[in-house]
Amino acid sequence: MMKPLSSEERKQAKIIKHTTIYLSVNTFACYFIPHFLAWVHYVINGLFIPRRFFYSITRPNQDMTPLYSLMLLIITIELIGLLIGLHRFNTGYTIASSSKRSPLIPWLTTILVGVITTSLTLKEFSYLVDEF
Repeated sequence: MMKPLSSEERKQAKIIKHTTIYLSVNTFACYFIPHFLAWVHYVINGLFIPRRFFYSITRPNQDMTPLYSLMLLIITIELIGLLIGLHRFNTGYTIASSSKRSPLIPWLTTILVGVITTSLTLKEFSYLVDEF
């Protein structure tokens, strides 16, 4: 039969649980956010952009810069919104030391995930950046 956990063992188990959840969610966010932005871009964002910006056969020499600028702006706003949500999660699941929380850890993690996610998103949408 197992003996009951002491308060120190419970605290260590809680820290391990929070750390596992924290790292799993942030790792998943690095993978999920660029794919989510790609899906939203191809499925939903076209509803927000006026049709006059899209390519038309009747205007073959049309400048596509306004369309790409608008797409990049929408994707940037969506990325910032997702990173704000991730930061709110990170502040709730900060990797706690034994007695106090460091407010620097959620910021550093969010910035790191933001840099990784931005680079992966720019790789995904490189044709938007190449047009500038």
